[in-house]
Amino acid sequence: MRYAKYVVMMGAVLAALASSARANAATPVDLELILLVDVSGSVDTNEFNLQRQGYRDAFYNSAVYNGIMAGGTYNQIAATLVYWSGAAQQQQAVGWTLISDEATSKAFGDAILAAARPYNGMTGLGEAMAYAYPLFASNAYDGTRLVIDVSGDGADNDGSIDPEDARAAALLAGVTTINGLVIGTDSSVLAEYTNNVIGGTNPFVDQVNSFDDFGAAIQDKLAKEINPIPEPMTMLGLAMGVSGLVVTSAVAAGNQRLACRGRASPDYLRPAVDDAGRCGAAVAAAPTPARPSAARAGKAAKGPMASRPGTPTGSCGTRFAGRGTGPQRGSRGKISENVTT
Repeated sequence: MRYAKYVVMMGAVLAALASSARANAATPVDLELILLVDVSGSVDTNEFNLQRQGYRDAFYNSAVYNGIMAGGTYNQIAATLVYWSGAAQQQQAVGWTLISDEATSKAFGDAILAAARPYNGMTGLGEAMAYAYPLFASNAYDGTRLVIDVSGDGADNDGSIDPEDARAAALLAGVTTINGLVIGTDSSVLAEYTNNVIGGTNPFVDQVNSFDDFGAAIQDKLAKEINPIPEPMTMLGLAMGVSGLVVTSAVAAGNQRLACRGRASPDYLRPAVDDAGRCGAAVAAAPTPARPSAARAGKAAKGPMASRPGTPTGSCGTRFAGRGTGPQRGSRGKISENVTT
């Protein structure tokens, strides 16, 4: 919805300004990490317990806490865990915690294991992402990287904020990377996470067959997020008439296409054709794929993307004024571009 998009983007701007204002008083860390965990109705009690135990075991694992202690400039990270379900159902179940050694890593794992399940509703994935990114601006840490780790077993089916809009706002606010973990074999859910959720610098989405595999998967995922290995870089945009060169992760390369005014831009920051059709023939010829069906047992599906209002009328680029293919955060509050012209 148009109004929801305005609210989300305004939140991104305010979050970036708040981050900048308090950077000098913050504790420096290599990583600020938000664990965004699905507790919607499709996750039964046993599956919820498998998730919770998986996180606890991961932070008890020496590969994780040794990676934290040896993985960067400051050898410490800050993490928080958020449970999410329907549109108005998000809870920061474990607050921001400094993790710098074995003891603090295990204490964080214990806190996760002790956190009760707060919800059992629908799947407001976009709303959960929009709730998460402002938490970076209100904590006491200044991270080299800001990462949102989203896990879930279903596609978005509740709320007025679409995941792709929440992603764009998060990146505009300075989030470095959004990664995903899809639980189950539903290809439409994997497609939503790949196309609409992950973004930023070297994003990735993992998939496991069931909640039984969650523990091993989250340990591996945390290890990659604590000490990321850059993906092979793909250079796009050298075609005739393109004014800029976009360097992006091969993981996101499938989402690249020519956008407005001869500039290459990934889907997660590609302005849609406006009401007057002023965003260029290249975009008009390659519309965003329709959202996969989110209908699942016990959940009502959201309406198709095509039935919702488009981006506000205006010339291409006004929606994300001053950006190229997405802001990247070097230090708290400082936003830089990954486009050279």
